[in-house]
Amino acid sequence: MRTIEQRLHRLERNVIGQIVLVTLAIILWLAYSLLMPTLALRDQVRVVASQKGELHFQPGSDGPFVITHLCWKGGQDVAALTRPIAIIDSEGASQGKKELENLIWVDLDGAAVKPPPADEIVAIYYRAEWSKPPLAR
Repeated sequence: MRTIEQRLHRLERNVIGQIVLVTLAIILWLAYSLLMPTLALRDQVRVVASQKGELHFQPGSDGPFVITHLCWKGGQDVAALTRPIAIIDSEGASQGKKELENLIWVDLDGAAVKPPPADEIVAIYYRAEWSKPPLAR
């Protein structure tokens, strides 16, 4: 039979172990909370309007990103790009004023609408994956 001192010693070890586990869980949660916004920015493409009427697409990291459509962030209007824009590195890409003027903007019903202000446009894109090279024969 165990003595009271042995039981107390075992209880103290259990409490210390639980405190260590809770502390580690809190530290991991804090690290995750602080790192996730930073990691999420890596997969974002910001759209910056220039004074000349052009749009510049700034990726959060090296690509590859493929932009297929532009969307009005204040509504649900969308325009398909004539040719998708591939962003391979962190320099990004630009869309000229002339190309932007030629885009056809439509609403949810497919009816043509006027283009939104350039500073309210966001990009619809996906992060492309590299394909494997073909096997040598």
